Order: sequence, then structure tokens, then C-alpha cells
Amino acid sequence: MRGNLGGILLMALLLAAGPTVRAQQEQGEGSLLSDASVAVTFNAERGKVVDSGCGCFWLLGPGADFGLNFHHGIGAAAAIYEEQTVNLSSGESLNKISYLFGPRYTWSPSTRLGGALRSGTIFGEALFGGVHGYNGAFPSGGSVASSATAFALQAGGGFDLRVKSGLGLRLVEADYVYSQLPNNGSGAQNDFRIASGVSWHFR
Repeated sequence: MRGNLGGILLMALLLAAGPTVRAQQEQGEGSLLSDASVAVTFNAERGKVVDSGCGCFWLLGPGADFGLNFHHGIGAAAAIYEEQTVNLSSGESLNKISYLFGPRYTWSPSTRLGGALRSGTIFGEALFGGVHGYNGAFPSGGSVASSATAFALQAGGGFDLRVKSGLGLRLVEADYVYSQLPNNGSGAQNDFRIASGVSWHFR
């Protein structure tokens, strides 16, 4: 009888502790990933024709980025966007696709703040990857190719405002963009990119 009572008490303790253990496990599992997001943006990148007074032009096009926010705002992001221009001073056109990945830090302002800041997040990132240019002129080594692929990096950040049920607005994103497409000069581009669009947050 005593053995049966001990078994019953042990079973009762296990049943009572089960929900608490599961809740702690779920909390522990959930604490690793605090947010996942996707943003779709319209991008404008300011470029420059090499060895010209300005020769500046705009590359325009759509983009998307994917973000994971882990513990204490530390996370990662991946971005891809396609841009084009048809107003180069030489009369040429240019298309390019950029694909990048790297660390992102996200900061949520204190709930003590009011207005838009209370439901917004600010992020900064440094992304590394490549760029593929095509439908253009890429001079290198005495020849000119219509396409080229090179290293690229992007450093900057932006502000997301959550609206309702995970839906949000990327009010602004501003980035420095560096790439190494052949240009019959330094072989480098130093551009400025701005973007805005919509975002979805899944946690």
C-alpha cells in the first residue's frame, strides 16, 4: 500500500510539474529567436560615372531582405535587390543584382517613449556578398564585357514601424554601398542607397 501511495504521489508530482517544465522549455526555446522579418522595398542608389566631374545617375528597382533577431538584438540579415538605369551620360544602360548576407543589430526603443518610437525598431547592419552587372559596359584589360560579377558590401541601417498584426512599414533605410565592378578606372564604386517599403514580423 505504501509503495502504491508513493507511486501515486510521484505520478501526481510529475503531472503537476509537467506544464511548468514544458513552459520553461518553450520559454527557453523561444528566447533564442525573438523576431523574424521580411521586408519588400523600393530602392534608389546614387552612382557615378568614373573619371567625370559628376556623371551621377540613379539606379532604381525593387528589393527584399530577410532578418533574424536573436538574443539582445544580435541577429543576421540577407538582402537581394535588382536595380537599373537608362540615363548614363554615355547613353549606355546598366542593370545589376546584388546579393548580400551579414550581421544585423536591432534595437527596440524603451516602452517609456511615446508615439511612433514605441512600436518601432531601429537596425544597423554590415552585409557582404556579390553584385552581378549586366546590359552595360564593363571595361577591363583592353576589352569591354556586357556583364561582370564582383565583390560588394553594404553598411547602414533603417527604421521599421510596426502597424498591426506583424505588418509594418520600413519608413527609411540608408546604406553605403561598395562594389568592385570593372570600370576602366579604380575598379571600385562608392554609392549611396536609400529605400522604403513594407515589412512583416513573425514573432
